[in-house]
Amino acid sequence: MQAYAGRRLFAALAMAGLLAPAVAAAATPTQVVQGALARAREISADDLDKEAKLDQLRGVARELFDTRAMGRRAIGPVLDEQGTAAQQEFLELFDEFIVRAYLQKLLFFRDPRFRIGPERKDGAYTVVNTWIDTPKDSFEVDYAMEPQPDGWRANDVRVEGVSLGSNYGEQFRSLLRDHDFEYLLSKMRRKVDHFRGRDDS
Repeated sequence: MQAYAGRRLFAALAMAGLLAPAVAAAATPTQVVQGALARAREISADDLDKEAKLDQLRGVARELFDTRAMGRRAIGPVLDEQGTAAQQEFLELFDEFIVRAYLQKLLFFRDPRFRIGPERKDGAYTVVNTWIDTPKDSFEVDYAMEPQPDGWRANDVRVEGVSLGSNYGEQFRSLLRDHDFEYLLSKMRRKVDHFRGRDDS
């Protein structure tokens, strides 16, 4: 009788959404990536207009990635030397850069088909190996996952061995050798405005 009552309580809490964080946290890194890719494939195959499809895919990407951690790692200690407003703006702009770069890789394929390999440890990360298969070729995309209070999140993505976060970080650090941080922000703003203008066209 007590076991039955316990099951009913669990079901009631789950329906109320009170156990959602615990359930999410219980998912493995592979399950998190697999779920995100399954949703991305459904959206890519759906009969949606371009803007609706992009909006939904952005939501999937932002649930999968911890872009703030990626941004801090990419730019390094120089970010801590900036004011709060400048730090916040950089992290918001960097989020836009990463999400768009990732979606460009994903949307390059009309009907993406994914394969997922075994997890492997890489220092503090758990790396989930995946491949995008096409009729002619296969492209490797690896997700470096770290545990967060609400579950596993990707702190980097490597496309054919090239880290998106590190790639942007190298560009930013090169720019900062000859210019100040405000100049970097102005370049990032113009780039994001260009992205958005292209979306509206």
